[in-house]
Amino acid sequence: MLKRRMKMTKGHVDRDVVYQFADGAIEHGRGQLAAAAVLAFEWFMRPSSIGAGYAPWTGYRASDHPDKIRLKHRKTDELALHPLEYLDEDGSLVKL
Repeated sequence: MLKRRMKMTKGHVDRDVVYQFADGAIEHGRGQLAAAAVLAFEWFMRPSSIGAGYAPWTGYRASDHPDKIRLKHRKTDELALHPLEYLDEDGSLVKL
């Protein structure tokens, strides 16, 4: 008889948790971690896609769009611009 191992249930986060993390990273002077977390959640939904080069740092704050990063979707190769700032709950601008 084949033994089957018990598989762990993978957890997930929601938008509130991601932005709480981003706020904490910014407070600790780690804006790049905040940007990576927000990009992974909002665009890729997989942190490994960022490490795979779909959000290259060469596209970070380009001269034509200094407030955005260029992204390439991992399946469709679609290029998109994602903002590097967002409005907080109180309406204040938070820069990643």
